Amino acid sequence: MDGEKMIYYVENNIDVSIILPRYHECYSVIEKTIQRIRQIQNVLKVQIIIVNDSNKNSFHDSDILKIKKQYPDILVVSNCGNYGKGYSIRRGVDLAKGKYVFYTDIDFPIREHDFFNAYQKIEKSNIDLVIGERFSKNKSKANIYRKITSKCFLKIVNLLLRCKVSDSQCPFKMMKSELAKEIFSKQKIKGYAFDAEVIYLTKRLTKTLHQLPVVWEDTRENWNLMKTLRNYGVMIFEVFSIKIYWIINDPKII
Repeated sequence: MDGEKMIYYVENNIDVSIILPRYHECYSVIEKTIQRIRQIQNVLKVQIIIVNDSNKNSFHDSDILKIKKQYPDILVVSNCGNYGKGYSIRRGVDLAKGKYVFYTDIDFPIREHDFFNAYQKIEKSNIDLVIGERFSKNKSKANIYRKITSKCFLKIVNLLLRCKVSDSQCPFKMMKSELAKEIFSKQKIKGYAFDAEVIYLTKRLTKTLHQLPVVWEDTRENWNLMKTLRNYGVMIFEVFSIKIYWIINDPKII
């Protein structure tokens, strides 16, 4: 209800819930990620949540069934088809029980050192959201199409949504659980532009944000020209829809 503050409860014994959206990655990729997170679990109490967003056979996927059997402590849920990365992260946040929520790609293209840096930052500072920034420490392996469209997209995000970030789309975000659950209860975008919406809503809620330069193991798919234009065209449309939605529903802050 309007004017009421939503209160969310987390389980005190879990430090971080790690959410991993999966599309078509095979068992060996997922298992390698799990083994790396096991090293983090030697230091922190971590909940692992895998959200399967496969476009077919979601409930009979042999790789997912094998993960469930081999790792019963991991929470694995499947969407009824390919609903989008934003939708999958939102579903994972609903199931998260940790003090903090962290999401990244299923191949875990990050360094454990950066994960712990983000945890220390949010644990010891007055920070609500830590986002990874890939360009300070890395040379992008993306092709020229994706480099150009990525820069144009970022300019649109910063101009239209007033985000003022240098990397809105980095799949490296850690936030307080209460903020994550509030944001994803409001968040609307199911596709790739959901990251920009998360940052936008963080700003609207007057929460603090910190950009953390991270080492990124770039495994991105190098889209061809047509796929690049199509995907970024959809993302740009989604950014405009974010702006329009909040102007209509809450014109006090645009």
